[in-house]
Amino acid sequence: MDDLEDVKHESHLKMATEDFYRNQEKSYRNSEAYGRMTKLYPVLLTSIKQCEREKLVND
Repeated sequence: MDDLEDVKHESHLKMATEDFYRNQEKSYRNSEAYGRMTKLYPVLLTSIKQCEREKLVND
């Protein structure tokens, strides 16, 4: 996964772009760690799936 340190900022207080965070999400969901976590905690995976279609702020 990319580190926030690799993101270029005009100001140290500026957040990374939405695309950066969406790429982070894709990377994490395809990682071994995510796979292990969802196998250890199947209720978590069920909860994640139930929320997939929820409207998020500015989404």
